[in-house]
Amino acid sequence: MRGLTVEQSRLFDHGRVVFETPLTIDDGLGPIMNEISCAVCHASPRTGGASTTRVVRFGKAAGGGLPFDPLANLGGSLLQEQAIDPICLESVPSQADVVIERQTPIVFGIGLVEAIDDADIIAGAQNQQLPLMGYARMVQPLEDPSGPMRVGRFGWKGGVSTVTSFSIDASLNEMGLTSPFAPNENAPNGDQGLLAQCDTVPDPEDKPGVVGLTFIEHFDNFQRFSAPPPQTPKLGMTGETVFTSVGCAACHVPEWTTSQSAAPGFANRTIKPYSDFLVHNMGSLGDGIVDGDAQETEMMTRTLWGLRSRSAFLHDGRAEGGTFEDNARASILAHDGEAADSRINFMNLSVADENALYAFLDSLGREEFDFEGDHDVDFFDWFFIEPSFNGPTSIYTPDDPESINDIEGDGDFDLHDYLVVQQAYTGELSAASTPRIVPSKLVTEMSVTVQSGGALEVWVVPGATVPYEVIGETTTNEHEGLAGFSFDLVFDGGPLAQAADPTSGPMLAFFAPDGISNPAGFGGTPVAGDLVQVGGGQNTIANTFAPKPVGSVVEGVALPGAGATLVSGTLTAPQAAGTYRLSVSDLRANVLSSRSSAADPFWFVDLVDGGVPVDLIVNVLDCGSASFCSAKVSSQGCVPAIASTGAPTLTGPDDFHVTASNIVDGQNGLMFWGMMPDNTPLFGGTLCVGGTLTRTAVQLSGGAAACGGSFDHHFTQTDMANAGLTVGTTVFAQFWYRDPQHPDGFAIGLTDGLAFAICP
Repeated sequence: MRGLTVEQSRLFDHGRVVFETPLTIDDGLGPIMNEISCAVCHASPRTGGASTTRVVRFGKAAGGGLPFDPLANLGGSLLQEQAIDPICLESVPSQADVVIERQTPIVFGIGLVEAIDDADIIAGAQNQQLPLMGYARMVQPLEDPSGPMRVGRFGWKGGVSTVTSFSIDASLNEMGLTSPFAPNENAPNGDQGLLAQCDTVPDPEDKPGVVGLTFIEHFDNFQRFSAPPPQTPKLGMTGETVFTSVGCAACHVPEWTTSQSAAPGFANRTIKPYSDFLVHNMGSLGDGIVDGDAQETEMMTRTLWGLRSRSAFLHDGRAEGGTFEDNARASILAHDGEAADSRINFMNLSVADENALYAFLDSLGREEFDFEGDHDVDFFDWFFIEPSFNGPTSIYTPDDPESINDIEGDGDFDLHDYLVVQQAYTGELSAASTPRIVPSKLVTEMSVTVQSGGALEVWVVPGATVPYEVIGETTTNEHEGLAGFSFDLVFDGGPLAQAADPTSGPMLAFFAPDGISNPAGFGGTPVAGDLVQVGGGQNTIANTFAPKPVGSVVEGVALPGAGATLVSGTLTAPQAAGTYRLSVSDLRANVLSSRSSAADPFWFVDLVDGGVPVDLIVNVLDCGSASFCSAKVSSQGCVPAIASTGAPTLTGPDDFHVTASNIVDGQNGLMFWGMMPDNTPLFGGTLCVGGTLTRTAVQLSGGAAACGGSFDHHFTQTDMANAGLTVGTTVFAQFWYRDPQHPDGFAIGLTDGLAFAICP
């Protein structure tokens, strides 16, 4: 199950080994049993799945005023078909006139099923519409005999309420393993004398062993932490609409949310088991066995997740031997009792709707990217699915075959989906192979920084071309380097052109044909101003047949202290002045697992946590100037005005002049400037510049008529450099001059203020 802690993953791994390991007589096997290990029955498509293995249930039918008799005194109602000694072999008693088979269910995801709140299941029972009359069967957990009863949700008749109870019950009845919760052995056909002859191990037999846990604790951990079966696609198939319209979804309820109070990792999880977990009267589809409250015709609604991996349907496996569609049809037609109306609705479907329904049912248990349907993802699957790799667009529907590649359900098979291919790739596995463990936790982070020439912030003029690079660096060394990545680049200042393809170094391995990138190119596809899905993945899938990727695996990309340039390109600065950001969004990545080596037929990859990307800040400067503050009216009745010509750039033409007009003619004056604005009364006017002030040399205003004087200061690039002015710095300037005839007696004139930013 995704999201397990390190300790839970360890318990799961140990549990699977014990689940697969045959019990011995010394362990407590027998004396009568049906199999020697859990995995013999729970085997398909992998350990924990279902199988066609069946067990026999028997009893004596009700009659003559007597209720159903499970013949418990003769070993009923479950027949144990094997024994450690032939003298203890059971047989179906002659008194039994009800003999049926039950097949093995899956145990995938049952920890999440247990986490569904009892109250939610009960509420579902209360909200049924006629003719449905299912009920929640209340069952005492075996591990808590004095505690509260819980809703039964496992077993063909809902007779088990918890994962631990399931482990206890199956251990005793299927393998003969007694425990403190079920300490008494089953006697062969109820014969205590035979039991005494064959049972050589003191009860209870289940004691701590591997890593200090009992067998039942191991069984419990493996089952509890197992993932739910897959469903591909997860949403949107036409057949699911048909499934609902004929009434199937009324009992096979698609979706549940686990309890808020469930254990950490199990709470508030959305799952899709397709069951209401209620016991219904199924008429002729009943098995004839009474189990607690569940009568002969009553059965609990089975979960449908994982349906595709089963070769026989219904409790007794009678719907088998044909194609998936044949078996599904036979199973539906066998529904009776409360399900009779749904069966009739199904029989009235058009051929197209019936086929759509089968296609939907076939998605329950279908693994992503498994084109062959053999429950692995290998180079044969890649050969068939690679042509549908179409980049960020939307052309596939959930009903299209290509939807098995569309993990996000957004109508395409793109880099985001390909990164999941890398995680899911197993290579070719035989049925007996140990499956690859998909990572259940984030093993590392990758910091991503957008910069321009090494700077995180730039100042540019409108319309300037700005180069950028996206640098990626992982935060730990617990891997062999970057395997694949994708992200969107978003510039809030306007459209982005396609970024550049790699030209040298290890990043070449991420570009087709050596690696893989979206059909639009490594540099992504500009869509509505966003550079969609820049990135790629190198060859980690031991590709043999498909056109790409074909390159070798390159280790050591983007390790700590050696950041890699993931992509580079240019943007055009907007015409409007302001502050803009070039941002990475929707970052996804994989790293090469340290579990792999060049000798492996394929490379394991681990999921990466993207961390928090660092944006590039683009300051677009208005290289003009703006006046502010108020000028002092001169003695000649004129309003002096400050202005500028040219641009205050550090690298452009050295032509920036600050000027003043409407000045009293024939007077001395000068310009002064600082780094702050001000608005303080001074000499009958206003001081517009604050902070530390710098003044220029004295000038003569000249002029021969009233208000005809002027000043002109060439603010040179040398002046800017000597003053330590840098790009983006805002300067505030003002002129002062002599005005001897002014009636206020100060004999001082002041212009308004001028603000300008130093530009590149």
